Amino acid sequence: MPVYSPSSEIPFAELRLSGQELDAPSLFEVTNFLYDFNLLYEFGRLATDPLYESFHFSRFAWFRDGRPLQPQDRLRVERLRQESPLELAVAVSAASGAAIGAVWCVVQIVERIANFRLNRQKLKLELEKLRRETEYAKRPVHIVEEEEAIFRLSSREASPFLDHVGERLAGSQVRIKDLEVRITRRVRRKPDDDR
Repeated sequence: MPVYSPSSEIPFAELRLSGQELDAPSLFEVTNFLYDFNLLYEFGRLATDPLYESFHFSRFAWFRDGRPLQPQDRLRVERLRQESPLELAVAVSAASGAAIGAVWCVVQIVERIANFRLNRQKLKLELEKLRRETEYAKRPVHIVEEEEAIFRLSSREASPFLDHVGERLAGSQVRIKDLEVRITRRVRRKPDDDR
C-alpha cells in the first residue's frame, strides 16, 4: 500500500452548480448550457493565467478547438445529473494557483446573472489557507486574486467575451440556481497505485 505525505496532496478548485429548468429543456438547450458554462471558465483561464498570455482573443475563440488550454487546465466533470434539477460538479487542479483567476471570473458572471450571492468570504478564507500551506514550498503558489483577475480581463480585452457568455447563460432554458466553490486537497495518484 502506498504511503502518502502531505506534499503528495494537491489542491483542487471544485465548482458545484444546480440548475433549474424553465420547461423540459431540449438536448440542444442542455448542451448549449454546458458548453457556455465551460466557455465561461476557459475564457477566464485564458485571460488570467500567465501561461496563456500570448493567446489572442478573437472570433476563433468561440470554436470548439479555438482555445489552446493544456489538458490539466481544463475542467473535469465529477458529476453530471440531468434529472430535474440539473446538477454539475467540475474540478480543476489549483496546484499552480492560476485556476483561481478563472474561478473568480465564473463567480463574477454567475453573480451577475443569478439571483443569489456566493459566499465570497468563505472562498477568500480557503484561498488564504492554501496560500499559507504553500508559503514555504520550494515553489510558492501565486494565487490570482479577484482584483488581479479583473485587471487581467480588462488588459487582455477578454471582458466582452465573458460578458457575452454571461448573456447567453442568462437567456438559457437552464438557469443556475446555486453555485458552490471550494478548495479541496486530493491525494496525488501515482501510476503504480492502480495495481
